[in-house]
Amino acid sequence: MFGQLPKSLPPIHRILLIQPSRIGDIVFSLPTLRALRRTFPQSRITWLVDDRCRELVEGHPDLDETLVVPFKMLEKDLKDREWKKVWRTVAGLKRTLRAGSFDLSLDLHGLAKSALLVWLAGARLRLGSANTNGMKEFSGFFSREIPAGPEDRHTVERNLAVIRYLGGETTRPEFDLPVSGEAQREVREILSQAGCGEEDRLIVIHPGAGWLSRRWPADRYAALIQRLHRDLPAKIAVIGGPEGGSKEDHLFQELFSRLEVPVINLVRRLGLQALLALFKRAQLFIGNEAGPMHLANALGLPAVVLIGPTIPERTGPFGTTARVIRQMVGCNPCRERNCPDLKCLAAIEVSQVEEAAHSLWKLHCGPAH
Repeated sequence: MFGQLPKSLPPIHRILLIQPSRIGDIVFSLPTLRALRRTFPQSRITWLVDDRCRELVEGHPDLDETLVVPFKMLEKDLKDREWKKVWRTVAGLKRTLRAGSFDLSLDLHGLAKSALLVWLAGARLRLGSANTNGMKEFSGFFSREIPAGPEDRHTVERNLAVIRYLGGETTRPEFDLPVSGEAQREVREILSQAGCGEEDRLIVIHPGAGWLSRRWPADRYAALIQRLHRDLPAKIAVIGGPEGGSKEDHLFQELFSRLEVPVINLVRRLGLQALLALFKRAQLFIGNEAGPMHLANALGLPAVVLIGPTIPERTGPFGTTARVIRQMVGCNPCRERNCPDLKCLAAIEVSQVEEAAHSLWKLHCGPAH
């Protein structure tokens, strides 16, 4: 069904990398793209991505092409039972993908929608990554699952198992997130209008997350912000994006209602490129396990990361520029997205986060005063 891997690989001229979403998964796949380019320097590499994440990969120096899948529109048409529209979208995708005549497809997503894309593309050789939790939702029927090694390895390294299987070198995982000049100019203008000049230092705080169980309480963030405003010579910006959607409205309302110090409110004001530009401008990031944290980490921004239910060694920040704060409370780790208890995050005290922030600030920016 998915092609046999011969003892010696035939020429691979056209490669399709399938990792449509989410932000963290895109970031975890960037080192695989870099290793893929080094392994097949003359091949044409295409990334198939959700339209909501296209800004992260379009124009990447290791890519020859980006194909955008309108998943948001497709999901809406499915919900509305617009079967003709669904069929037209899928048929159009199939024509586009088959025209690519791909020799190799790599499924780094391992779910039903990526399995559909593998089938539509019809590459001669189809491989998949076991990444975080193995290939699920029948994706293993459409791609050969490559063993990822020990389960305690980070998803970045587990994805790279595909490259090792293909004979490539993976000893130095590298991230590359290009930031456009336009986005940097946009962020400079936004910050300037908010009273944050080029000479000002900046701390970015992200209190949201796609999972309810990954959100540290809003009152703790408010207390933290007030302490940082008092003790560190920096402006503070609060961000939030579409990953949490309208479910985060109450969180931000509570946070801002509790604040007695000025902050720069950038909630839902920045696209992904502008968010990257903001992180390039900042000196410190503090936030929960969510897409923005992974972007900040990939750019090398020092970060304090609060983790509750998940396993940081597998899906937390990758590398050495982050300080992870986590409390074991007996029921974590778990995969409960909407935990009503949140004991693991409630066990993290403001003083712990404050201490980690001061430590990173001193390490990377010097004494606070």
